[in-house]
Amino acid sequence: MVQFELGTVTMSDGVFNKAMEDLSFAMFVLESLELYKQGKWGASELDSKLNDWAVECGDYISTGYNHLGQPIIWIITKQNRSATTILFPHEYGAMRNHIL
Repeated sequence: MVQFELGTVTMSDGVFNKAMEDLSFAMFVLESLELYKQGKWGASELDSKLNDWAVECGDYISTGYNHLGQPIIWIITKQNRSATTILFPHEYGAMRNHIL
């Protein structure tokens, strides 16, 4: 099993607001985070191999999850493992985070 530190887990405004409004989306986010912590990447085989390498070498880790009509979310962990952020792809670049 792949193991790495998540650091402080945060979510973007968009993910936070949708999770507050939609219980099934909130559950999807929590389930995705659990898969992520276990190294069960929601990405292609190549991306999965890159994430496995990133865990071993200390690079940033990122993947996306999608489930039954839910919008795609990205989960990204910093290289220094100080923080993990859950966000929508369109939010990448400029966001405020909510700590989980």
